[in-house]
Order: sequence, then structure tokens, then C-alpha cells
Amino acid sequence: MKIHPVLAVAVMLTAVALGDGNVPPAGFTPLFNGKDLAGWWGTGGGNPKKFLSLTAEKQAEERAKALADIQKHWSVANGELINDGEGLYLTTEQEYGDFELFVEYKTVPLADSGIYLRGLPQVQIWDSTDKSKFELGADKGSGGLWNNSAGAPGKDPLVKADRPFGEWNKLHIIMVGEIRDFETSEISIRAAMTGHLVFSTLHTNDAVSGITRLLDMGIEPFLLASVVRCFLAQRLVRKICPDCITEAAYDADYLRENEFIVPPGTKLFRGKGCDSCRQTGYRGRFAIFEVCIVTEELRRKIIRKETGSALKNQAMADGMESLRTDGWRRVLKGQTTVEEVVRVTQADEAIAETG
Repeated sequence: MKIHPVLAVAVMLTAVALGDGNVPPAGFTPLFNGKDLAGWWGTGGGNPKKFLSLTAEKQAEERAKALADIQKHWSVANGELINDGEGLYLTTEQEYGDFELFVEYKTVPLADSGIYLRGLPQVQIWDSTDKSKFELGADKGSGGLWNNSAGAPGKDPLVKADRPFGEWNKLHIIMVGEIRDFETSEISIRAAMTGHLVFSTLHTNDAVSGITRLLDMGIEPFLLASVVRCFLAQRLVRKICPDCITEAAYDADYLRENEFIVPPGTKLFRGKGCDSCRQTGYRGRFAIFEVCIVTEELRRKIIRKETGSALKNQAMADGMESLRTDGWRRVLKGQTTVEEVVRVTQADEAIAETG
């Protein structure tokens, strides 16, 4: 595969083709100098946290091994980076936060590769004519997010735009790891306005609070209402230890106070504690979710800048289930305990009561 990567740390929202000689648009930094592999090393695509946890001496040893590998499998010819189909992925020596990236690439029959972004989401690049991988999604083309679950937004590209072998393809990638201020929120909103499918994170108490958070950052209500499709909140809850799970009896008043309705004949469980779970009764974690779909009625309330409680009431009327409701569902399945769901959602419930 041959590539021309160019990255911008500054904001740029219009798609621009790279000029001859890999000259980047104004405000962008070329990752490849067109001459050699300076500024690059290699990785096998493993968890970057494991590498960062190594001592400085050990990191240097791993980088030296990687450089030997990429020198073997990567080369430069006519201003292009070329890979022989083997070896490590190229990785920039410099680390970047939020970024905008242009990549031009050519590929060959049976190609199967990708671009690993920060934290390992992979933009898939492969041979869209390889029938042996149609069941994996190759027939839909390159540009999808390989790590997403089947059927999830972004898993497959919106359109198939792969060009014939030997012709240059172009990818335009915008990555905003966390929306934390007006600048990063504006990048995300404007990217969505220009046809990009944007995924990012916010720190809020629940899904609907994502709306008020973006409004507080300074995003215009009509822009927010027109481009955002949904908000998803999650909490991690501890899972009952499978080695010491036992039937549990709960006080009826306690269940009633927490609005937990137990169907007749339903058994509830907790872990009594054992060596496997270090006497905690829990082993492992899983997520509970709350998904707020931005409906037409909710859009109208966003534009009118109605209160957070009014927005949440509308979301619930439109079918949204709270984090606690999803948690209760897991309790009834015997996956976690009543007290664990109460623990991780009580702050959200208190906020909802005060509005």
C-alpha cells in the first residue's frame, strides 16, 4: 500500500486535495517528508497503554526493534511510502490530541489494512472486491470503523467510494476525543454539518444533560438541534461473582423506596463472598446505558432552550429509558444486585428530582 498522510492540529473544515509533492493545505503539518521514514516508528496495533506503562529504557528497546522492522517492510520511492504487505504499522513519533487528518492511498488486490487512530479505533482499508471477506463488510468499501459492533453507526462507510487498484483514494478523518470547551464543540458540530459522522464524549450526569452541556458551552440551539442525532450515557456496574452467587431477600420497603418493582415469583441474587472475588461478592463489570434520541419534539424544545427537566421529560415521553431502568433489567436477569444499581445511579436520580 502507498500512502500520503497529512495532519492538522489546527482546525480546518473544508476538504482539500493534496497538491503535487505531498504539499499540505495551509495550517496542516505533513507527517511524511517525501524522502525517508524520519518521524516514524512501528507498532503491531496492540494496546498503547501497555507500551506507555513501560520504563523509558524498555520503551527505547521496543522502538529500536520496531525501527528495524519498518526499515525491512517500508520504503520510499518517488515521494511515496510503500509497504510490502508485511510488518508493523507505521506510527508517528509525535503524539497528537484532537486532530484532522488527510490520507491518500493506493492499494492492491487482497489488501487488508487500516489506519489506527488514538486509542485504537481503526479506519478500515481493504480490497472491496475480495468476496472471501464480504461477510465481514468488505463489499461495503473502505472507510468504516472496524472496531464498532456489527450494525452500529460508523461500522460501515455511508457510501462505497473505493477507486480501482492503482488509483489514489482519499480519506478525511476528524478526531475529537472529548468535547470539553467551545472550540472542541464547534469542531464537532461543524464537522457534522458538512456531512461527517461524528462520535465524541462529554462529561455529564446523564444522556439529556449532554444537550444542556453543549448549550452552556455556547453552541447555538438551532445548530445543536439540527445536527445531533443522539446522546448515550453509561455507567459501569459490578457483576455478581459466578462462584458465590446466591439467592437474596430484600426488604420490601427498600425496594419500594427505590421504585424497583419485582414481578411475582422473581428471584434476586447477590454474591456472598469467596476467594475468587476476594470476599466482595462481585467479579468483573459491565455497562448500563441510557440513550436519548433527538426527536422532532425534542428538537423544538432545544431550540426554545427549555429547562433540563423539561428536556428529560420529553425524552422519557419519547421512549428513553433511564440508567436505573436498564440497571433494574440487569438485576432481574441475575447479573448484578439492587444495591449496586442504586449506588451508581443515585446521584442521577437526585438530580432528576431537583430538576
